[in-house]
Amino acid sequence: MRRVFSIICTVRNRADQIRGCVESVLAQDDPDVEMVVHDGASTDGTLQILREYGDRISLISEPDPGAGHGLFRALRRARGAFWGSCLSDERLLPDAVSWARRTFETHPQLGAIYGFADGVDRHGARVARQDAGEFSLERLLTYRQLPPFVAAFFRMDAYRQLDLWEYTGGGEIDLWMRFAVRFPICYFPKLVARYGMDPATLSNQPAVYEAERAGRLETLRRLFHDDPAGTRYQHLEARAIAGYLFRVAGMFVRLGDVDRARELVDEAAAYGTIDELFADDPRERQRMAWLQYTVRQPSNIWAALPARGIHRVAIFGGEGWGLAIQRQLAAANVTCLAVIDNNAGARQAAMIPAPYYSQDDFLQRRPAVDAVISSLQGDHDSDVLAALQAALGPAVPVMSWKTMMGDC
Repeated sequence: MRRVFSIICTVRNRADQIRGCVESVLAQDDPDVEMVVHDGASTDGTLQILREYGDRISLISEPDPGAGHGLFRALRRARGAFWGSCLSDERLLPDAVSWARRTFETHPQLGAIYGFADGVDRHGARVARQDAGEFSLERLLTYRQLPPFVAAFFRMDAYRQLDLWEYTGGGEIDLWMRFAVRFPICYFPKLVARYGMDPATLSNQPAVYEAERAGRLETLRRLFHDDPAGTRYQHLEARAIAGYLFRVAGMFVRLGDVDRARELVDEAAAYGTIDELFADDPRERQRMAWLQYTVRQPSNIWAALPARGIHRVAIFGGEGWGLAIQRQLAAANVTCLAVIDNNAGARQAAMIPAPYYSQDDFLQRRPAVDAVISSLQGDHDSDVLAALQAALGPAVPVMSWKTMMGDC
């Protein structure tokens, strides 16, 4: 007999998004799916939309302190042998649940599985990929890896052993860490879901950081000192705290708040140097060195560009990392004439004072630039930039901060 598969959704005041989320769950090609929705007393029409689905979803609407609390309230009602999550701005692919069910059946030793998710703009165009890659317990415990929650699924029998039914203030990382020190987790290279990316939704993140900081740090203390399954990893605590601070610093750079990012980078330095903290991970060490450079700028690596005949550039990636690069370029007497960003929301936000283009528009209009400078942070940028370089031809080199850092 097939067993129910639960998909959890917590939502409040997302009338413009919730229908697409629900429809993606109800469209699963697996017939034994329940959608458990916790609505935090919406006032914008979200609840009315949810009620349209009747008994096709399991719905409760009541006030709650936040989405984290709603997740655990919904989990208490879940009947599934397995469970996953799909929030209002997320969409499961039609075969997400059937793939997860087959994978759990094929690998009965696994407690959790995950694939990857594509980030899309408000028009549905793909602009990013959230792919954590092969699972590493050490990377997870030190805040260097966080599997995409919408692309992850858990075996309920294993989850019940955590006895975690209340929100602790540690966010989803608390759940991941408690689970990971007890049960095997595996990555599979499967596109599972899509999630919305809109810079406008980033506006509340500083407030979220202030509200969650104590809970996140308490999560680490509890894991390394109180959890019997976690205390054996206590030697990773300093790296975990530094990893958290670096992650939040990167968020502040994306929001254009370099001063706040600098404070966090300096705070992280109390736990070790970048070479010490990331000795086993060259790519992460390079990213953290770039973050440190971005907020401290002990020198200006872009000053070498004019000597190469590069005076006018386009920046690929128009959020805060691009803004940080634009400021550094200006100090090196290099002018940013254009910004290339395939995210329509980023183009509308226009953080950098230059005309914004999608990649297709840029290639059609061909502003007169000497080079394109990429601000991309992820590991997927080599493919993205190679395609852009092929389209531009050798006359306009596509350069990355990674290349420039490597030259220093």
